[in-house]
Amino acid sequence: MLAQEAILSEREVRDAFRLILGREPETPEVLAFHQRYESEAALRRTLLKSREFATQFAQLAAEDLTRRVVAAPETPSDEDHAKHPDERPGTVPLMLARGILPEMGPVETRAEGPQASQLWARVEESWRAMGETAAHWSVLTHDLFRPESLEENRAAFEATAEVEGVLVDAALERVGNPAPDGMRAVEIGCGVGRATRALARRFAHVTGLDISATHLAVAERELAAAGIDNVTLRRVAAVEDYAGLEDYDFAFSRLVLQHNPPPVQCAILAQIFGGLATGGLALFQVVTYARHYRYGFAEDLKTGSGAMEMHALPQPEVFRLMSECGMAPLEVQEDFAAGRDGPFRSHLFLGRKE
Repeated sequence: MLAQEAILSEREVRDAFRLILGREPETPEVLAFHQRYESEAALRRTLLKSREFATQFAQLAAEDLTRRVVAAPETPSDEDHAKHPDERPGTVPLMLARGILPEMGPVETRAEGPQASQLWARVEESWRAMGETAAHWSVLTHDLFRPESLEENRAAFEATAEVEGVLVDAALERVGNPAPDGMRAVEIGCGVGRATRALARRFAHVTGLDISATHLAVAERELAAAGIDNVTLRRVAAVEDYAGLEDYDFAFSRLVLQHNPPPVQCAILAQIFGGLATGGLALFQVVTYARHYRYGFAEDLKTGSGAMEMHALPQPEVFRLMSECGMAPLEVQEDFAAGRDGPFRSHLFLGRKE
């Protein structure tokens, strides 16, 4: 796999590190070493199989969840306060460990009738517009995937699908079903078919669902060009459209639900859980915490449509919904789909239909 001389460019190596590990190569020597891989695909496979990548999706070690008390100076400086804006001057600052966070405001998770329809229509309009102007970037918001630079980075975009593939493989293996022969999968929010590629390589059939007709048009064209013929794409014009699906074995969603208001997230998940076959699995990611976040749909509907929104669905609401829909939670792992050190906390849930 490794040649004696450099084959890959510095940019190709740096892009692979940024997309898969979220960082730069640590030294010029490491950069030079990885330039010797025979292809970008070989380099990406190595990074995806690395321990560093695996730990990004492992549960946090216990010490990461402990509260750490930091001695406060007698008079905190402006610089100190800037570093820790959540700490009040004159108090002992508590570094916000990932497991100890301030309470969020109230979050409404149920909307019915006209309000639910209005929320859905607003989400649809936002994603339709993004599909027309920057479909791939809206799926992975990295500058490499903006329209003006997409073609030269298309291979890298498609390669990121293996992130989802690795997560699916690991989840199935942990529940004792590593070979999903004959299993049918549903993908919530398939977008342009990025993760759909990885699912299609693992399942007998995949149904890709999306609210945006513009994204689905791109997905249909690009999946056909790749020779992928075990995928059915379907537009969900209203949440009730999910009800027509049933008896699938696996449901998957990542980087999607977080962009929907909490009532929309709950409505989608309830429908998806309802259609799972008995014993079927759901692997899905949601943002479960956002600093200073609160949500009320009446207030939300007064605002205009946003280009891309971020919303939180608290963990107790996720567990309540799973219980109501006959889902047994199997695992919850922290997931960095919404970033590592920002205001959001994201989790990957695995559940089984009882």
